[in-house]
Amino acid sequence: QLEKTLTRKLLGEAEAHMAAGRYDQAVPKLSLYLGIKPHDPAPLEMLGRCHLALDNLKMAGEYLRQAIERDPSNRDIASLIDEVEKRISRSEAEAAVGRAETILADYEPGKGPGARKEAEDALREVLDKDPGNEWAAGKLKELATPVSVTAASVENDVPGGAAGDESREAKAESREFPRVLLFIAGGIAILLLAAAVALLSLNLRGRTRVKSHPLQGSLSLIPMLDIVSLLSSNLKTGRLAVSAGQNRGEIYFEKGEIVHARFRSYDGKSAFHRILELQNGDYFFFNHLPKVKHTISEPLSLLLLSIPPDEQPKPAKKSGNTMQKIGV
Repeated sequence: QLEKTLTRKLLGEAEAHMAAGRYDQAVPKLSLYLGIKPHDPAPLEMLGRCHLALDNLKMAGEYLRQAIERDPSNRDIASLIDEVEKRISRSEAEAAVGRAETILADYEPGKGPGARKEAEDALREVLDKDPGNEWAAGKLKELATPVSVTAASVENDVPGGAAGDESREAKAESREFPRVLLFIAGGIAILLLAAAVALLSLNLRGRTRVKSHPLQGSLSLIPMLDIVSLLSSNLKTGRLAVSAGQNRGEIYFEKGEIVHARFRSYDGKSAFHRILELQNGDYFFFNHLPKVKHTISEPLSLLLLSIPPDEQPKPAKKSGNTMQKIGV
């Protein structure tokens, strides 16, 4: 009866926040509800709507895909997934246009076939993302148009006599000047190549680090309760590490159930409750579960219900906290 009362109040408050446009305040309510009833598609759909409104497209897609797995015939969820995919595609197309504009700003016909190919590839990427992009199609046609004016035609227009001699001297000097520029450009190209290799090395190292953390981010963007509920509802096994200044904590999951937690000198439920209070810091999830003692045996729903009133996670300011109203 207590669980039914709590879930009803959480869902009602979340709906009120969403109706008022306070989607960031609705997310913790829905996460708490999902922790109690992880197989209910309703909070998953509502979390997807909230993150879509907050422009967290990847997170919205993740929640909506979980919702459609639990309720495959729900057309509203399918429509929301289509909207998320369209907005992700539009965002990728805008990013491709930005990259193409940057490359074309530095492009000159005399830079050689490599620069031209880079510009063409960037424009084709835009057309792959957005086939109807007229700007990219027009620029691609401009690159394919050959230059009609040649150096020989310019020389034929130069008159003879003294003016012609002066012109020939000017041409000779003009030929020497590009050689100097080519020498300087060669040095700059070597430096740029070295910088590109260094950046590529750093990027590869960064990717290697990311691969070891399938889920990571900042607690200032996603509440800790939301992360714990997501791992629990997906039956994940591994270790969730939290870093907040000098404070370090860990929550251990085995097939979605929390089996151990530690935070500073605390272990078990006390450590879990204190980790939930964190509102700033970074989190990293590791798929590997080391051998640890099992200090927690209760499911997540009972863990949340057992939070002492003075240790409850503090949501956004609102009169009449749900947990305090029902005396949990």
